[in-house]
Amino acid sequence: MMNEAKIRMNDNNEGNKEAIGSGLLRDWSELNKECLIDIVSRLSMEERWRGPMLVCKPWMYACDDPSLNSVFDLDTWFEGSRISNLWFSYEFEQKVDSFLRCVVDRSQGGLKEIRVRHCSDQSLLYAAERCPSLEVLCLKSCLSVTDASISKIATSCPNLERP
Repeated sequence: MMNEAKIRMNDNNEGNKEAIGSGLLRDWSELNKECLIDIVSRLSMEERWRGPMLVCKPWMYACDDPSLNSVFDLDTWFEGSRISNLWFSYEFEQKVDSFLRCVVDRSQGGLKEIRVRHCSDQSLLYAAERCPSLEVLCLKSCLSVTDASISKIATSCPNLERP
């Protein structure tokens, strides 16, 4: 039984190996990419960025898969966060922009949904140029977003849907 098996970490620096009940060593970094993508797809975006991306290179590469980067939704994080006094700083806006640009790159043009607060024209223009299949754009509290970037998105992303 799984709950009776003793799990112990291997302490002799052999990568991500662990001994399980029977004494067999498993190297979790050698799971095939499809299995890793399936596992990682069950995590939220925040969980992916905090956990598996940092385990080893194969896990990081699995997190890079475009299918896992079709939605950029920071709105749920904002709703649950209590650090709102930092949200209106220029530095915070730059971090949100950087994060959005990274997801745009990882999506390889397949980004379908953006739900974000506190981003700027620069990241939205970046998304508009590289993600013509964008379907959903939900912006809140984006003080640095102008009509120019919204107009560019409207012309570059013909699949945008009206909520």
